[in-house]
Amino acid sequence: PCCFSCAPCARTAAAQVLFFLVGIGSFGFHATLRYDMQLLDELPMIYVNCAYCYILFSPMVQRRNVLLYGNIAYGVIITLVYIEWKNPIFHEVAYAAVIFAMIARSVAVLRQNPPRRAKILLATALSLYGFGFVLWNIDNHFCRSVEHFKLHAWWHIFAGYGTYLFSVFLELVVGRETHKTEMVRGLLHVPYVHFDV
Repeated sequence: PCCFSCAPCARTAAAQVLFFLVGIGSFGFHATLRYDMQLLDELPMIYVNCAYCYILFSPMVQRRNVLLYGNIAYGVIITLVYIEWKNPIFHEVAYAAVIFAMIARSVAVLRQNPPRRAKILLATALSLYGFGFVLWNIDNHFCRSVEHFKLHAWWHIFAGYGTYLFSVFLELVVGRETHKTEMVRGLLHVPYVHFDV
């Protein structure tokens, strides 16, 4: 296990807490179908990906405070505009922008001597997540025509597992800043990262 006093471990732990909040918000929305709960479902998706961007970009910047406050400002601005505007297309575009920044930086990280299995892990995570994202958008725009396929449920499955694999990727590459890391296959071949401290 990793010590949470080191910066990379604290950053990935914070992102995991945000990822957990996405699940809580999603449960609240799908249990009630209320608009305020929809916000608790959709806005934390942006927050967790802002955290992932911070984790990915922070090793390359000298002034991490600027990066941190920039990510926080992005989340706050998106929140305020989305609460006022209530346009799902705005949310999708804002969400896609942070996802594309994250993907671009992840690919750049892979060019810097990545751990052994990082490429496969990232490719699998992005493929699952990307497929889920396509299903989510099909469901959003053609809901009446495709509702019998339960695409929204499949979005949650693919995006959830893709996000988990991306978290493992982050721990694997970012944890190397202070620890020796190794990806391990756990129960049912679900990967996790082992830290030598």
